Amino acid sequence: MYLSERAAKKARQSFFNKIVVIFCAVLLLATILALFSRSSFAFAKMTVSGNTVTEKTILEKSINTVTDHDLLFFFKRNNILFFPANRVKREMMAAFPRIKEIKIKRKDFKEIEIAVFERRGDYLWCQSQEKCFLIDDTGFIYAPAPYLIGNAFLRFYGGGELAVGEAFLPEAEFNRLLLLKEKLDTTPLAPRNIELRENEYDLILVDGGKIIISRKNDFEAAFNSLISAMAAAPLDKKLKEEMDKLEYLDLRFKDRVVYKFK
Repeated sequence: MYLSERAAKKARQSFFNKIVVIFCAVLLLATILALFSRSSFAFAKMTVSGNTVTEKTILEKSINTVTDHDLLFFFKRNNILFFPANRVKREMMAAFPRIKEIKIKRKDFKEIEIAVFERRGDYLWCQSQEKCFLIDDTGFIYAPAPYLIGNAFLRFYGGGELAVGEAFLPEAEFNRLLLLKEKLDTTPLAPRNIELRENEYDLILVDGGKIIISRKNDFEAAFNSLISAMAAAPLDKKLKEEMDKLEYLDLRFKDRVVYKFK
């Protein structure tokens, strides 16, 4: 009985000692983190770089809304150790669809460099002649287009009710379409606009005619068939002499080109 009481007392003392050690360790860790959370350890400078259309002051304000919130109500988010890089990227890209990529770099313990890369593209997706949106080379709609933007940009139509932050087409299909357009630009049949219909594209030419191609077509094979047809009579002569009368060139049929002139 006496030995049992001694063993129990020893076990309680051991348990108490462990609790004390754990408490001291937690307190020490909290003290260290609190020291790093003090303003003297917080980064003194945050720089936003990049060739951006969006004003840097607006971007900085967006970042500050994230870093203004303390971690666990105690540690400062604007500390070099606790700066929420992933959250900043996520929230900024959600708030500014124009941003394509953000790179965040910590420089010593006094500065964080944030490089912002915005989307670029010479394309428009248009709901109508008057209402258009800028899209990049992946087909992503990232901003309303200026009202007086002119006709320097290739315009895309169709695709349903879309908005900023959505894609006009899946990236792979959009790139395939752009490649076809680039090949046609080397011929007299350079497209001015491209209209998406349910199962096909209409590539509208400068003179008003169009090229019709199925979305399921092998674009490279269809282009090669077109080049062969353009080099052979009678299409070669008609394209040279009656381009303004062309109604359509239909590439939906394998290994042949169907065409019509007015």
